[in-house]
Amino acid sequence: MKKLALAALIAVPAAAYPLATWMAGKTVEENLAAQYRQLEANPYLKVVKRDYQRGFYRSTETVTFELFDPLEAALAEGEEIKPLRLTLRTDILHGPLPGLETFAAATSETELVLDDAILARFSEISGGQKPLAVHSVYRFDGSGQAEVSSPAFSVTVPTGEERPAGKLVWEGMRFQMDFDSDMSHYNFAGGAPGLRFEGEDGSSVVMRDLKIDAVQTRPFADVPMFYTGPTKMSVAEVSVREVGEEADMVRLGRMSLEGQIPMQGDYLDVLSRIGIEQVDVGGDSYGPVHYDVSLRHLHARSVASLYGAFMKLSSHPGGDDAAEQMAAAMSGPAMELMRHDPEFSLDRISFMTPDGESRLSVSVRLNGAQEEDFANPLMLLAKLDAKAEARLPEELLLLAAILDESETLAPGWGLLESQGFIQREGDMLSVNARYAQGQLSLNGKPFDPMAFSTVISPETEASLEDEASLEDEE
Repeated sequence: MKKLALAALIAVPAAAYPLATWMAGKTVEENLAAQYRQLEANPYLKVVKRDYQRGFYRSTETVTFELFDPLEAALAEGEEIKPLRLTLRTDILHGPLPGLETFAAATSETELVLDDAILARFSEISGGQKPLAVHSVYRFDGSGQAEVSSPAFSVTVPTGEERPAGKLVWEGMRFQMDFDSDMSHYNFAGGAPGLRFEGEDGSSVVMRDLKIDAVQTRPFADVPMFYTGPTKMSVAEVSVREVGEEADMVRLGRMSLEGQIPMQGDYLDVLSRIGIEQVDVGGDSYGPVHYDVSLRHLHARSVASLYGAFMKLSSHPGGDDAAEQMAAAMSGPAMELMRHDPEFSLDRISFMTPDGESRLSVSVRLNGAQEEDFANPLMLLAKLDAKAEARLPEELLLLAAILDESETLAPGWGLLESQGFIQREGDMLSVNARYAQGQLSLNGKPFDPMAFSTVISPETEASLEDEASLEDEE
């Protein structure tokens, strides 16, 4: 009796396991199919062929992707743009004990499908490794984790049309990604230690320590490719060294690119910040350099609708009236977005010059704009609220005036300075401008640009130059 009970205890789980592994395999297949369906709204990455062979304990999937830029094709002016195709093959082991190595719904190994000759050559330069490897673990709730890696290798590069012979060294890469079953949330982190090309003539191109980190969340289920959250990329160094008569060295150090889309209630902000701590060109230093842009108080649903319409029409472009279709589909969400008083801001452009830090910032918003206002520019001007601050070297403004053939930048800042509209610190000129309720002011003083344009004349400018010369002589 005891032996019979023991046999039953062993037989029941043994009989249940095939059913469990079959169900696990089916669940993984359905989740993958749902994720691929979301790509139908992506104009840049399309699934052109997918073959899924499901077995009892394991399955095999082969997918061909097409990388295509519809904007590039539209600007090609009749020239045929062939999309890049990549094929991935995935071997999937079903759970609940895939490969007897872990407890999960499934595990998989993915590799890039390449020509045998290319694979053999890559294996030779990488020590027998494959160019791309993806190891994934799928949990029972449909979520999962993937690790993507590429091995290090070095290869001798022959002389090209505009490239010397040399050695290309890639130090590999590794990324980890954690995702929900429906891709409503995912995060990934990783990087690449470096890439460098060393030319036999002494030239070089170097990239060191690339890192990427992102946490993304989809706020609206009906717009599958629209995500909010922070993304950050940093690079320790990018440098280019040239040789020859016009040899030069360009080095960018400690670069960072941060993008954030925080969302609170019905509104979100889009924030972009680019910073480069060291900018050395031919021995001259211009760092740190900053370029910060933000779009604030955006109605989230309107932004998502705009994004969804753009992606849909880009995925299925029309004929000659494609632009009209795009404008018609996006006009409604755009008007709704403008009704919520969004603010567009160039928060900061700054860089160093021999005279000190140069910087510029601009912000623009419409207060209470309605759809009918866009048909009347005067109504829009009445609701426009704009601010700008600038601090620039006089030499740069003179150069801009020289290059401006329309003469709209003809130097009249001597008169502006004399009347307090512009402030001077040595060779640096600064101004704080504001436009609100139909009135423009510079450094807190009302300013009429039309009246000022009649004051500035060649005779006036010559007089100002003579006065400046006398002051210098004194």
